[in-house]
Amino acid sequence: MLYITCCIYIYVFLCVALANKESDELGRRSLWASELLARVPLLARAFYSLGLRRGNCVSIYLPNTTEFHPCVLGAWSCGATISPADPFLTEKGLVSQLREVRPKVVLCCRENLETVRCLK
Repeated sequence: MLYITCCIYIYVFLCVALANKESDELGRRSLWASELLARVPLLARAFYSLGLRRGNCVSIYLPNTTEFHPCVLGAWSCGATISPADPFLTEKGLVSQLREVRPKVVLCCRENLETVRCLK
């Protein structure tokens, strides 16, 4: 447990260190450290209200954007594990991954929403 906690703190530190310097690969605005730290508890509460608990899995089907890291930290705050999915996976590839990890929650962006909806 200590190892996991240390990894989370190191991840938070790296996210905060990079937050003021980088914009995402789609050219959207960068995420300030204060915004990152403010979003994490909001996402954690939202995940918790969806029934996300320790031992559950969250599949994160997002491109490399500023939304990715707060989602990871919010899920970890609930005790969940994450399973990042390549946003360029085909529907068949995504179905295969989701069958294997059995996530309680799947996070996606608008561009990938139709693919996720087809999986229901």
